[in-house]
Amino acid sequence: MDNEITKRCIDGQTATKKEWKEIDAILAARGWMSLSRECSRIRVAEREGKIIAFFVAQMIPYCGPVYVSPKERGTGLAGEL
Repeated sequence: MDNEITKRCIDGQTATKKEWKEIDAILAARGWMSLSRECSRIRVAEREGKIIAFFVAQMIPYCGPVYVSPKERGTGLAGEL
């Protein structure tokens, strides 16, 4: 089993339905508002194809939220994003 963490950027406009649904589900589970696909760029960290952390940059004067799964907290992953 490969436990390597990969990091990449997802643009809201070019994200797959699966990617967007996974991010939206994490946001909804925490009571956070949905993102604008037109204004969002998301830096994600993945392990085995599953998003374990992300940082959202929106083309509005606000950055966030930052999410790191409880299992990954304290590892410095949020700072790396």
